[in-house]
Amino acid sequence: MPRAFTLLELVVVMILLGITAGLVAPRLGSLAPRRAEAAARDVRTLLSVVGHRDSVPGPALALRFDAASSTLAVDRLDPQAKDWRPDPLLPPASTQGLKLTQALADGVPLDTTSFRLELPRSAPRPTLELTFESASTPVTTHRILWLSSSAEAQLAAPSSPTTFPAPIDLDAAGLGEVAW
Repeated sequence: MPRAFTLLELVVVMILLGITAGLVAPRLGSLAPRRAEAAARDVRTLLSVVGHRDSVPGPALALRFDAASSTLAVDRLDPQAKDWRPDPLLPPASTQGLKLTQALADGVPLDTTSFRLELPRSAPRPTLELTFESASTPVTTHRILWLSSSAEAQLAAPSSPTTFPAPIDLDAAGLGEVAW
């Protein structure tokens, strides 16, 4: 004779499923903002690495953004072929979960759907300001500033000023012998 589940067994299983769902559901809802924050940190890290690479001799570099593939990538100029190729040392940063709402290079607007910004070897690098909004609700704004005077990019508050304090040259200020 086949044995069936009792009403008590079904109620216990339903209670356990309810408790499990109650514990897991809030965590699933908070994944999108975390993913957007991680993507913004990845963009900041990529820009900082490019800033450090740009400060040493080597091929010219360029930043390439493509909203369709949700990536910010680095290209390098191949000296023999005289064309731009993806940099094999730097993987692209994914901007999945973020929408680029503003991009400025030295205050000049860039296309927010696709752009390539070449970093000149013979001139100072432009200051880059990228503003992203998360694609999830609630919408959060992530602003990344990469000043021409700094190798490190910064995650900045949306309302903070664009400039950071410039480094001080103690020798030029006549303080080269003063202990700091």
